[in-house]
Amino acid sequence: MVKFKYYFPTGFQKKLKSSNFFKNSLSQQKTIYAEIKKQCQINASFYSSLFSESFLLSLVFCPPKSLSKKINEIYDNFPLLADRFNPYFNFRSYDLNFDVSFIKSKIDTDKNVALALKGKFITELDKILNEKSSILAEYFSVELKKATSPLKIYQICCRIRNVHVGTSVTPKGVRNIYPLWFGKLEKIFNYEALRTEFGQVIIESSALKICPYCNKRDVEITYGKYVTARPDLDHFYPKSRYPFLATTLYNLVPSCGFCNQKFKKSKDTYMKNMHPLIAGTRNYKVFSFVPLLDGPPIILLNGCTKFKSNITLFELEAEYQKDSIKREYRSINDKYESFKGLLGPKFEEFLNTKENITTMFDIGGERNIYNTSTYKFRLDTLSNLTNKNYKN
Repeated sequence: MVKFKYYFPTGFQKKLKSSNFFKNSLSQQKTIYAEIKKQCQINASFYSSLFSESFLLSLVFCPPKSLSKKINEIYDNFPLLADRFNPYFNFRSYDLNFDVSFIKSKIDTDKNVALALKGKFITELDKILNEKSSILAEYFSVELKKATSPLKIYQICCRIRNVHVGTSVTPKGVRNIYPLWFGKLEKIFNYEALRTEFGQVIIESSALKICPYCNKRDVEITYGKYVTARPDLDHFYPKSRYPFLATTLYNLVPSCGFCNQKFKKSKDTYMKNMHPLIAGTRNYKVFSFVPLLDGPPIILLNGCTKFKSNITLFELEAEYQKDSIKREYRSINDKYESFKGLLGPKFEEFLNTKENITTMFDIGGERNIYNTSTYKFRLDTLSNLTNKNYKN
């Protein structure tokens, strides 16, 4: 919802490059690549570009608008990595979709429907195996060829379809088939090491006090007498699907525990959701209101396609139907009606003065969308009442 920028301190990049975190990452790169060459299980030179200092730097400091391009570049060049961590990239361009409800209604009465689906999927899986050297495609193909009952065929095809549309990942039982070094990538892209050494600086450099996803809950650091407590740093592109972005600075978003741990979790955001370092909702009205005769209005959220995906991902419709939000609406509405009655014809002129808006509605002044809870909601509520367009 809230677009923000990082303002890293002078010399930050140089400090990070000379840090223990970065030195250890380089050391792990060399160790793992030496193991790859020694094992001779794969063509080591094919993966050599992944094990250079320049590659590591290009990821750590990758600009936010280049993240999706970087993902495509890596998974297109190294399809076996995609196969292990996000097989959607290998499966997405093949004909592996079907009408779930139609097939489900037919499999018990018409076995030929299931057999036709089985044949189609095996053909497509064999293409993926040949073109992408996909271990997962081979696994699914073997499973399908063994399946004889329509129900079993349907269940396997549903699993394949889920991978095809990006809602499922490589099954745990298949992951140990991939090269062992795949499981060691987290030693190179060691998020815990980055967070320990630079987490506080990253959060402070955002200048955020309120979660950019919900614009409701606090993400301010608590500098206690005995403990310094920091908010979550969410991986916008989840590190479980994109392990090489685990330590990418512009993939990290200070966020509240609800948005990060309860709602978003490790769901894939690739090409679906609004990245708060790229876009926000500052310049258009997010909230609209359906008036009711006997109480506060129904609150609706609007926006572009990617923001609508954020509304779903972070449960913003439910967040902004809570009693606390309705009380806030009533408070603004009551103040508005009260001043309108007191000032009469002078009220319109009164609304055009920033100082008056700040005094009346706690909007403006030192308050803004980055440091004040539900600030965007307040702006849109006032805009709705006055038929104006108040911006941050």
